[in-house]
Amino acid sequence: MKKFFLFLIPLLMFVVMGCEDDSESDSALCKQTWKCIGFASVGDAKITPIHSGQENLPSECFTIKFNINGTVCGATENEFYGSYHLSGKNHISFSDVYYSSLVFLTEKNIQYDNVLFKQVNSYSVTNDELRLYFDEGKQYLIYHPEIGDGFGDL
Repeated sequence: MKKFFLFLIPLLMFVVMGCEDDSESDSALCKQTWKCIGFASVGDAKITPIHSGQENLPSECFTIKFNINGTVCGATENEFYGSYHLSGKNHISFSDVYYSSLVFLTEKNIQYDNVLFKQVNSYSVTNDELRLYFDEGKQYLIYHPEIGDGFGDL
């Protein structure tokens, strides 16, 4: 019985230490639902609105929520679910992304999905702004906190 406890104590220490979240960026990323307001280029203050010509879209469109367990959800014209992975200093990647249904996607939505899930590779986050960088860090999607979070934790 004594050998069992000697084995159990280090195992429990490993599990507890492995569950600590030591990344401030990760907690800031997961704190809220983010709403995309547009595209921008580094060094240029001009933001190209994401909703250009689509003002009648539901408020959930172009939102994203990062959950602390590594899952992600959000919406364009469809709700989407998947996984994200953080590595190194502010590197991010997406995988296993799927949609709740297939509907006709506008050119703007296809462009957004392609950039978000295939081209984004790094991020920066504060309490009131998230930037997802693509095109070798030259451009980014810009997000602000969404009011009225409709996606909850998965």
